[in-house]
Amino acid sequence: MFLGSLKQLREKLLRAIAQQKPTITSLAHELKGSASNVGAMRLSRHSAKLEQLVSTNQWSAINEYWQVIDEEIHQIIVFIKNMGTH
Repeated sequence: MFLGSLKQLREKLLRAIAQQKPTITSLAHELKGSASNVGAMRLSRHSAKLEQLVSTNQWSAINEYWQVIDEEIHQIIVFIKNMGTH
């Protein structure tokens, strides 16, 4: 369940950041809560920082920080998939 939601949120955030849409804030907030609920605290903290960057319209920082978040999401996806093989 979390894996599907995570992939979907990632895609929505990717599009919203590319288009500098105001929905980034709500998507980052949703990601922060979902990550926190499953104990992915680093992703939750990264999402909170993304919310802050959006609130101050720091677009170059948002684009750079997205790379950090995207890598964290990738690591979580790999971890979850590997859990199913053990």
